[in-house]
Amino acid sequence: MAEVPLRLVWVTPVSVAAATPIFNEGAAIGAVIAGVRPFVDRILVVDDGSTDGSGILAVEAGAEVLAHERNRGKGAGLRTALAWAKTHPEITELVIIDGDGQHDPEDIPRLLAELRRQELDILVGSRFLGQNNAPLYRLFGLHVLTASAGLGSGIYVTDSQSGFRVLSRRAIDHLDLTEDAFAVESEMQFEAAAKGLELAETPIEIRYAGPARRSPVVHGVSVLIRTILMTARRRPRRLPLLVATPFLAVRVGRTRRVAVEPA
Repeated sequence: MAEVPLRLVWVTPVSVAAATPIFNEGAAIGAVIAGVRPFVDRILVVDDGSTDGSGILAVEAGAEVLAHERNRGKGAGLRTALAWAKTHPEITELVIIDGDGQHDPEDIPRLLAELRRQELDILVGSRFLGQNNAPLYRLFGLHVLTASAGLGSGIYVTDSQSGFRVLSRRAIDHLDLTEDAFAVESEMQFEAAAKGLELAETPIEIRYAGPARRSPVVHGVSVLIRTILMTARRRPRRLPLLVATPFLAVRVGRTRRVAVEPA
C-alpha cells in the first residue's frame, strides 16, 4: 500500500481577550479582573494615567497592563486596547468592560454566544433592556445621548453609552476610533455605519453603588457636543434632524440586529 504523505495543518486557537480602560479604579480593579478571568484567555488593562496605583494592582491581579503617562480619556484607553488587539491576530473576540465593578462578568459567556449566534461585529450590553437601579437624572441624560447618537449615526440602540460590549475580529480590524473622551462609544455607531459592521444589543444588569465620580452634566454636555461634531463631519445631512429633535424617544425591545439608515 502506498504511503499517504502527511500534511501539517496549523490551526489558530480561539482566543478571547478582555480590555478594561481604567483611571483611579484601585478599589475595584482587582475584583473586576478576578471576575473576568474565568471567561477569557487574556486580560488587558489600560491604565490611563492613574495616580492611585491602579496599574500595579492590575498587574498583581494577573492582567497585562499598558500605561499612559498622563490621563488622556476613556476613548484614548479604548484606542490603545484596539491597537493592542490589532497586533494579536489570534484574538477572535474582544470583550470591553468597565473597571469600576458596575458590570457583571457572569454576562460575558452570554454576550459572546449571542455575538456568534447572530454573526455580529459589535454586541452592546444595554442597561435599558434589563434591570438596573440607575438614578433618574442619569436615565434622562443617557436617553438624550442615546437619541442623539442614533439620529447622528443612523444606527439606533437603547444604550449608546454602555461600556460593556463585545467586538468580533472584523470589528477589531475595521474600527478606526479618534475620540479621546467619553464620546468614543457613540463613535462606534458612526464607525459601524461607515464600515458596514453588524451591530445589535442585548440586556445586561448594572450596579450603581454610590454617587457619580464626575459631573453627569459636564459629562453629558461634552458627549452631546462631540456627537454633534461627529455628525457634522461624518453624516452632515443628518445634522438638521439631530439639532431639531434631541429628545427622540428610543424604542426599547428585545435583542435584535440594528438597521442602518441611509446617510
